[in-house]
Amino acid sequence: MDNETGGLHEDVCLLSTYLEVIDEKFNVVDSLELYVKPNNGVYSVEAGGLAVNLINLVEHDKIAISYSEAGQKLFQFLKKNSQDGKIKLIPLGKNVQFDVGGLQKHLLSKLNMEKFVSYRQIDITGLAMSLQIIGKLPADMSLSLTSLAQYYKVYDLLDGKAHEAKYDTQVTILVYKKLLEML
Repeated sequence: MDNETGGLHEDVCLLSTYLEVIDEKFNVVDSLELYVKPNNGVYSVEAGGLAVNLINLVEHDKIAISYSEAGQKLFQFLKKNSQDGKIKLIPLGKNVQFDVGGLQKHLLSKLNMEKFVSYRQIDITGLAMSLQIIGKLPADMSLSLTSLAQYYKVYDLLDGKAHEAKYDTQVTILVYKKLLEML
């Protein structure tokens, strides 16, 4: 999963999210892409954040749905893909704790999310750091998603661009597969 926000702080708006449910063989089971906006239509963003993800708020606002509507869609997506909570989905991402927190703050309460989603999370940064510590990845390498994707030569395998939620999610999955192979 990945979110795009209006900046790097918790006080900014969630603007988009993309989630893919994958099976143990990394086949895509289902996906959900949401472009969202605050219920009151008032955005809280930082110029620096928008400079990174290049989201044009005027164009974004034309396609975005309210947090309330997005929360309902997310609830149904998680319910369906967890078999109504029988299987706890495990969030996977880069800085995934921040992304889960953003969904809980803006779209779906922690209580409702935990009906379907495990509190356990897989963050590829920790895996990459571990490999870096034991000398399997270069010590001077940045562990950004872009640098990991370039190192593993998976950056150009997909359509899209960095800092789009869908693209970053799909690149994260490819990097995760490579990290597991090294482990």
